[in-house]
Amino acid sequence: MPTLSITCIETREIGPALDAIERTLSCIPVQKLYWISNQEFPRILQDIQVINVLIREIDDFADDINHIYLRLIPSIISTDFNLMIQADGFAVNPAAWSEEFWNYDYIGAPWPWMWGGGPPWKGPIVGNGGFSLRSKKLYRALNEISIDWILDHHNDDPRASQREYYGILPSGERFIPEDLLVCLWYRDLLESRYSIRFSGTELASQFSIETIHPAMEKWLGKSFGFHGIRAAPYYGVTL
Repeated sequence: MPTLSITCIETREIGPALDAIERTLSCIPVQKLYWISNQEFPRILQDIQVINVLIREIDDFADDINHIYLRLIPSIISTDFNLMIQADGFAVNPAAWSEEFWNYDYIGAPWPWMWGGGPPWKGPIVGNGGFSLRSKKLYRALNEISIDWILDHHNDDPRASQREYYGILPSGERFIPEDLLVCLWYRDLLESRYSIRFSGTELASQFSIETIHPAMEKWLGKSFGFHGIRAAPYYGVTL
């Protein structure tokens, strides 16, 4: 059986993140918890090694979060797989867990709003990083690639002006979230050079739902986990 850890990042009010961890631990056995925060993890977990990774408070969201996801986390995870959770994205339905999840290096909720978006994808896209399963093989590849997340550095790339390839902060500033970097910007390289396997959308829907869409109704409210305020009510979760 592969070894599994949980990673949770929180520098705000930690109560919701602690609840997300407890809910996830009730759904699947894990060996380690990587707690990335500006304060130490306040609870004792039975038979689980807690690794405190102290950071300063997150103030530059785009840069800080991408640095944590793409530089820090890949450099510290020692388990075969790592489950990324957040206060608004975690496991809820242990019955939906599938051993098939172990066959992939990245699983996150599908992005149906991307479907039909044109090159380089031809169909549904996976997936959301807020609640996601990632392999150590993927982390090794990310360590080698040293992904560049500064949008201005990609101005000569036509993707920089295509809406599907970037996010927008509340300030109106454009940025590239880490999950878009992994699943869109660098996906071809990850697949061709490192043989990284991304889950298909059906299995990804069994793993997690983020966006409410007819194509994923089968697993809405029944998937292993979820991410975000829109999906939460279908799982009996109030955010």
